[in-house]
Amino acid sequence: KVFKVAETASKEQSRKVFHELITYISSNNIYHLAVEKTDRFTRNFRDAVVIDEWLEQDAERRLHAVKENLLLHKHAKSDVKFMWNIYVSVAKKYTDTLREEAMKGWAEKLAQGWLPGVPPPGYVTITQDGKRIHVPNEDNKCLMQKAFKKYLDPNQSIASIAVEMDHMG
Repeated sequence: KVFKVAETASKEQSRKVFHELITYISSNNIYHLAVEKTDRFTRNFRDAVVIDEWLEQDAERRLHAVKENLLLHKHAKSDVKFMWNIYVSVAKKYTDTLREEAMKGWAEKLAQGWLPGVPPPGYVTITQDGKRIHVPNEDNKCLMQKAFKKYLDPNQSIASIAVEMDHMG
């Protein structure tokens, strides 16, 4: 079976596929897991721990990182485990750097007057003077104003307001 962990900004989506893969290989008694290379498979230490635990549960299990020529298993030599840890660290560095660059990009867009990302509830995105900005959504503006006014009431909570907003549609 092939699992594709896409390069995406969505951590949730990538981790969903990763966890589906782990569940699949564990529940189907699969002993060999082949990946192109470490950074295509795991990009953080939490994932590496999951893989290490999977390998430790059975001495027959193997992780093959093809491009790195790495064969990791429970009784692998310390040099192999050391290289695995280096590859995982490099993958983590990659994602950390990617995040930093994305945040710099967002900060630059904000400095230029752009509003990157999905608009908050009650707003829509429009293009004005060549820039994407968020403006109040005329379709639900009144409902949002009611929600914010209710939030000022000390007897209200976000949960109670959410329930009321749900009733209002």
